[in-house]
Amino acid sequence: MESKRLDNWLDWLEQLDPSRIELGLDRIRSVYEKLPQLSPNTKVVTIAGTNGKGSTLSATQSAAVALGKSVVSFSSPHLLRYNERIQIDGQPVHDDQLLSAFKKVAETQKGVFLSYFEYGALAALLIAAEQQPDLLILEVGLGGRLDAVNIIDTDIVVLTAIGLDHMDWLGSDLESIATEKCGVLRENIPVVIASPDMPKTVYQMTDQMSATRYAWGQDFLITNSEGAAELRIGHQNIRLENLALHPQSLASAAMVIELLWPGNLRIIASALESAELAGRYQKLELGSRELILDVAHNAMSLSHLCQRIKKEGLFEVDLAFSLMQDKDCSDAIRLLKPIVKSWKLLRLDTPRAFQPEEIAARLVEQGIQDIEILDLADSAALNQLFMAKSEQIPLLVTGSFYTVSAFLELAQEEVSSEK
Repeated sequence: MESKRLDNWLDWLEQLDPSRIELGLDRIRSVYEKLPQLSPNTKVVTIAGTNGKGSTLSATQSAAVALGKSVVSFSSPHLLRYNERIQIDGQPVHDDQLLSAFKKVAETQKGVFLSYFEYGALAALLIAAEQQPDLLILEVGLGGRLDAVNIIDTDIVVLTAIGLDHMDWLGSDLESIATEKCGVLRENIPVVIASPDMPKTVYQMTDQMSATRYAWGQDFLITNSEGAAELRIGHQNIRLENLALHPQSLASAAMVIELLWPGNLRIIASALESAELAGRYQKLELGSRELILDVAHNAMSLSHLCQRIKKEGLFEVDLAFSLMQDKDCSDAIRLLKPIVKSWKLLRLDTPRAFQPEEIAARLVEQGIQDIEILDLADSAALNQLFMAKSEQIPLLVTGSFYTVSAFLELAQEEVSSEK
């Protein structure tokens, strides 16, 4: 691939044979070993789990930067620009940095097949090798044991909440899925357990690896009583205000940074108060309408989202919704139905998504009538969503990264048109 334009490279990467799946780490490791390597002084944190990985990464990154540490991070997927996946000190990398990394990987692979995700992972590791940061944070894309980031030995593992998702790849029950997630563990390496409800496999496998566990509710915690939040790490307690991200993500990040660079809890706490991430219970106004955007896309994350909405005293919302076909549509409807007044079903430009007519048929079967199908290309219909009405309820946008991304693009276009 020869091009000096990033969009051409991304188009090429997206056209790599999506049906060609070759499990295993030998291919990507063989390419990585020929690339510049990380400094042994760089600390590595690997984050695996079903939900909360991105928020945990963002909070960890914010806290480390607040301490004056240099940080490179790799996450997926992105919402608006591919550059979001690889960040330096919390800022997306520049196009020229990505171009240089992609070219170097292409020169090095020499006939070895690499997937879209593997290309991105190697680009991130190459940029990290160039930057030689104090901290590298790697978010697992799928599973853990066979994920591309698992070619790197880590200093700390974070296991976020584990639920039923990607079962075609990871197994049909929680214990099987947990086994795959725990594939990122290393012997005698600390493990931060971010959820109180972990499958038994997690405890069995951490014992087998002689890993020191730091667990939510025992070693770290964020409590919330009468609107006042408090972070507890060991015997230290610090009050927190105006938290945007999930408490488990924030507290886990604090635990990680305290393990790496102890004695800085007040600086860490201040960073957690300002930590945020697009598409994670993000509130904004579009036109005259309040929107709540959240990338929840499986039963566990949708359940948490509905609970948070209810805690805020919202009894109903309008819903802009789409869902990928590998998700449980019936489960999603069951969870959302109690809080949804009207359903706006979106037609997305991806073959992975349910057609809105399919979702509509399931809603009708459950006696739901207030249904509208919207095409994202129909600007007039979309603008109707944002027209002010008396006592208008918020519009919840959820179901997938694609869904939230589409509305963030609309918001970006509105801001641009106002300038």
